[in-house]
Amino acid sequence: MMASFARDFLMPALGMCAVAVLVVVGLAWFGHVINSIARAADALERIADAIEDNEDEDTKEEGGAK
Repeated sequence: MMASFARDFLMPALGMCAVAVLVVVGLAWFGHVINSIARAADALERIADAIEDNEDEDTKEEGGAK
């Protein structure tokens, strides 16, 4: 009786829980990857802006284009 209950109900439920956990972990990992890419792009944009501002200041100090 108990083996039948475990085979018919608990094993499929355990399998479905395992699949659900894998889906949630996969979605969390995907979100982490997207967030990491966005943060890296933001950092690169800030670096590019800083370099551009530095070049503009150098050009103003010299009184002309390089």
